[in-house]
Amino acid sequence: MKKLFTIIFALIALSAYAKYNFAEHSVLKEGNWIKIAVKETGIHKITYQQLKDMGINNPANVHIYGYGGEILEENFAAGLELYKDDLPENAIYFHKGADGIFNDNDYILFYAQGTVKITYNESKEKYSHTINPYSNYGYYFITENSEPNKTISDAVYDLPPIPMTVTETLNYYYVDKEEFNLINSGRMWIGDKFDSKKTQRTYTFNIPNRIKNEYINFNLRAVGVSSLQNTLEVDVDSEQSFNIPLYGTQDFHQGGTEGNINSTFRLNNNSDNINVNVNFNYNTTKAEAYIDYISINARRELITDGSEPLIISYPGYYYPYVTANYKLTSTNKQLFIWEVTDPQNVLNVTPTITETGYNFSSPYDMERTFIAFDPNINYPTISSYSSVKNQDLHALENIDVIIISDSKLVNAAEELGKFHKNHDGLSYKVLTTQPIYNEFSSGTPDATAYRMFMKMLYDKAKTADEKPKFLILFGLSGYDNRGIKNEKLDILSFQAKESLNNIYSYITDDYYGFLDDGEGGYIESGKLDVAIGRIPVKTEEEASAYVEKVKRYVLSKDKGEWSNEILFVGDDGDANLHTKQANLLADTIYSRHPEFSPKKLFLDSYKMVQSASGSTYPEAKENIWRYLNDGVLLFNYTGHGSTNSLTGELMITKADIINMKNSNLAVWITATCDFSRYDDYERSAGMELILNPKGGAIASLTTTRSVYSSSNLALVQAAYKYLLPTKEDTETGNILPIGEIMRKAKIALGSDKNKLSFTLLGDPIIKLFYPDNIVITDSINSQSPEEAQIMALGLTTIKAHVEKNNEIRSDFNGTAYVTLYDKKENQQTLGQGGNTPFDFEDYSSIIFSGKVPVVNGEIEVTFMVPKDINYKVGNGRLTYFIINEEGNENGHGYCQNFTIGETDPDAPITADGPVSKVYINTPNFVNGQEVDNTPIFYAHLWDEFGINTIGTGIGHDIILKLNNDPNQTYVLNDYYTAALGDYKSGAVKFNLPKLSDGEYSLFFRAWSLQNISTTNELNFVVKSDTPATVEEFTVYPTPATEYVNFYVKYDRPEDIIDIEFSVIDLAGKTLWRSTEEYMSKDAEYTSKWDFNSSRPAGNGIFIAKVKITTSEGAITHFAKKIIINAQ
Repeated sequence: MKKLFTIIFALIALSAYAKYNFAEHSVLKEGNWIKIAVKETGIHKITYQQLKDMGINNPANVHIYGYGGEILEENFAAGLELYKDDLPENAIYFHKGADGIFNDNDYILFYAQGTVKITYNESKEKYSHTINPYSNYGYYFITENSEPNKTISDAVYDLPPIPMTVTETLNYYYVDKEEFNLINSGRMWIGDKFDSKKTQRTYTFNIPNRIKNEYINFNLRAVGVSSLQNTLEVDVDSEQSFNIPLYGTQDFHQGGTEGNINSTFRLNNNSDNINVNVNFNYNTTKAEAYIDYISINARRELITDGSEPLIISYPGYYYPYVTANYKLTSTNKQLFIWEVTDPQNVLNVTPTITETGYNFSSPYDMERTFIAFDPNINYPTISSYSSVKNQDLHALENIDVIIISDSKLVNAAEELGKFHKNHDGLSYKVLTTQPIYNEFSSGTPDATAYRMFMKMLYDKAKTADEKPKFLILFGLSGYDNRGIKNEKLDILSFQAKESLNNIYSYITDDYYGFLDDGEGGYIESGKLDVAIGRIPVKTEEEASAYVEKVKRYVLSKDKGEWSNEILFVGDDGDANLHTKQANLLADTIYSRHPEFSPKKLFLDSYKMVQSASGSTYPEAKENIWRYLNDGVLLFNYTGHGSTNSLTGELMITKADIINMKNSNLAVWITATCDFSRYDDYERSAGMELILNPKGGAIASLTTTRSVYSSSNLALVQAAYKYLLPTKEDTETGNILPIGEIMRKAKIALGSDKNKLSFTLLGDPIIKLFYPDNIVITDSINSQSPEEAQIMALGLTTIKAHVEKNNEIRSDFNGTAYVTLYDKKENQQTLGQGGNTPFDFEDYSSIIFSGKVPVVNGEIEVTFMVPKDINYKVGNGRLTYFIINEEGNENGHGYCQNFTIGETDPDAPITADGPVSKVYINTPNFVNGQEVDNTPIFYAHLWDEFGINTIGTGIGHDIILKLNNDPNQTYVLNDYYTAALGDYKSGAVKFNLPKLSDGEYSLFFRAWSLQNISTTNELNFVVKSDTPATVEEFTVYPTPATEYVNFYVKYDRPEDIIDIEFSVIDLAGKTLWRSTEEYMSKDAEYTSKWDFNSSRPAGNGIFIAKVKITTSEGAITHFAKKIIINAQ
């Protein structure tokens, strides 16, 4: 018996979640098709002449397909059996006139569904309505062919034996204006506004032949906007009165509070009109109230004169043995009666005509709806139509990447798909939204159409490998899907039903990835079946720029030490909660992935500066931007945020992001509120990260609404389980794309509404730069690491090797970045601004950081340890990052089982400080020279024992002081870079802040490892309009036969300039020109004129020119002669 029950339950489960049977092809695959729009539910009329005007050659052969504009069911567990795949054909009625031939002056009638869905609730015994939040119109499709028309057939009922007379109908009336969305989020749009200037309105419901003294059900939903409680007074026909308290909002997350009436009562008046008077009783002139909707369920007698259609429905407790005998009173003897329960299969009910009207019968076994109407009166006709190209999305299968694109951005979307096909071997399909609607929502915009399309591909797959893997939404969506107040955008957004509180409202693309049959009812519990990313571009320029950004990132060979670093920024406030969370995440990296380099940056660890505009952390901001400009693999922020900034102290603002010019792009993780809203018709700071063509981020795991910090932490922790691969993953190439990381993290979190406000902005197919080789430490000072001790002022030699899959990489040659940290130290934040000081540990002191060559897979580095270390003996930390000569392989490693402490008793002694050379912008700088307003300071240093950068000794930092001002003193320890393979020399590079025009001085000091200092002073003059200086301009080869290479070096490193190369003849005619806006860290630029793409007009002597225009508009020209002898 137990086995039998197991089998039964298994069969039930299989039945409940069986795959939906999609059509193999769409009816739109062939033939000529016309798409028509309808606004309201009911009888619609199309004349013979209209059909001819639409391009139908023989209107007698017309067919109508589709199911109109009701919102699709979102709960696959409840609604798949009701879903109409592709386009079902509709039954239609031909009026053929006296000659019996369908021709001039004839018409067709059909029953169409508009955009309002009316639903009966059996338990509450009343109707309610749902307005389609995606479209103001429903759509049908007209075609002609030689197949027999689907016409309305006569109803044939098997009538049960027990009769029941029906002389009334339950009808539904409502007022629902959609004009305002209070928080620019969610589906609820509300209507009439009440305030101190408009306090009263009357709503009249006309209900012909209403049964007097019969119960009506009255519903009203209102919204109040005020900090204080106010009241709506509602009076129904002076017989029923209600007071709706509209409570004050509790916090800034609330856009308003809701008040409701749901009441059933009798009215004694004998009128067919019901008047609802609404009065706003306010306590403050700033208060507002809005009516969302008013609805009435009322019973009316089955009486009609045919001047308008009569909906007949008599819901109740259905009995399979009962026949409902309807008695309709009417003096109009031309009425048709149709059963429209199934709108695609309308049935003609043949009544018995009596002296008083009509009698007809049907089984009372289910909810049935009839419509009695005079076919000769006016009905809504078709005011707009358009032709539809043939399409067949139902034939698609086995596609890895689906890109749903804004129609204006298809070219860029195709370019992205083509790139991933060539680079990653992924098949792709770019689609605009209309073809998806045509086959999956009857042409009516509906977000569920995207999901049903994805489900079709998912269900068709015979193996896991055939299922779709990525969905990219290529374009913007707005919270205003119908364009009520804003621009109507191509791609729809899936909004929460909650529309009054930002905490509980959301926009999510996850919905499109819940593809199993049982999902959709509670989407916070859904499990994503496909990785999803949103690319929030609006213009062709933005779209193309992002695609190029993806290509640069994926194909980049600039995988330096930065790509091994992860920056954790913790905001202040909330008793340092965000700092604690950031610290927890960073420590997780130390424990699980110590081969990476986590960097802790907590605002409360820096001095807070107060000003008239508020508090700020200048040094913290400087350090954040140094990391971002240099590059990190991941930027992780935990704390407060908004659509315009991160942190209340504006450490990162939208303006900052727009101006980013970083080439080493990070993936950002922002556990904060609202940072990346993309549906509010304004570009958020998070959007700017993706849209910045010259910097920003490559992608972000980010938020679009207000969120909870505890839930944020849970999601980010889940993401880090997949973000950093194991040694085995990297060696086998099992690296997850960022979209797949996000998918798995959300699944791991289980049921959680907060996660719906997290989205992936960017290309979900991208994979991060993960090192694929491992560095193993062999010895420290000829001892095994476990036995070695590193001492102050001691000469230290470290040897290591590179391996992969446990085999030494003797073929690996390149560069190793080696960093030695002193022991982990106990630290405490400052506890400013009411914060509680927070204790944490970190490797904060760098003893040595340098570059050495990797030769045949082996690394050897020698350096002297600074005097300024912690003399207590304890474990240090050693990290490596390596990159090969070709730039296409890298690796990393760590060692933490050696000790550091004490002083080498044999340490040498010297009295000399470092040798130094300092300048601004270029080595050709002359003291007192004019420079631009964003100069860069350089210092080249050499010392027999090395340069002190550890920063733990009092007064032993590398410093730069501007104008002898203590408030403009900069510590440059972290800006020092050792020379390749030489611990004795290195350089400092520091971007001075933007300066006003005028005279300036600089004081610079550096220290040797034995704490002997050297100082330098510089003077310079800032002039914003100072032109760039060309230091070298080379044109080669000459004579040129197939191409010309151009190279220029100038004195504006890291400045945005316009640079133009050109070639002119001796008469001044331009033969070739290349122009680009450019930024170079090394102030160098190259270009090439290939004669195959643009041949010279002739051979001889020509002038090659370079023109440099600074951001301030200053122009520099330089020219050289060149000989061209094109073959």
